Amino acid sequence: PVDELDACMELNLLALDAEDRHIIAACDLQGQTARAYAEANQLTLAATKSRLLRARKRLRESLILNCQVRFDDSGQVCCHTPRPPA
Repeated sequence: PVDELDACMELNLLALDAEDRHIIAACDLQGQTARAYAEANQLTLAATKSRLLRARKRLRESLILNCQVRFDDSGQVCCHTPRPPA
């Protein structure tokens, strides 16, 4: 199940638009701070935080729909039900 979730996550990341994919990769996967991302991309910190929040929301919605991921009350992934093979 973890391998399936990993594969589904990758597919959903690739399905995001380039701007969403870029900010999630930089800030969430590579650990860049929002401030550093803002400076590197000539954005305000507020704009960067808003973009990151929207990108995370779109990824979350995609994971719920396409990967059958469920989240606990703190927002952490708690459950994943693999889809049966087509």
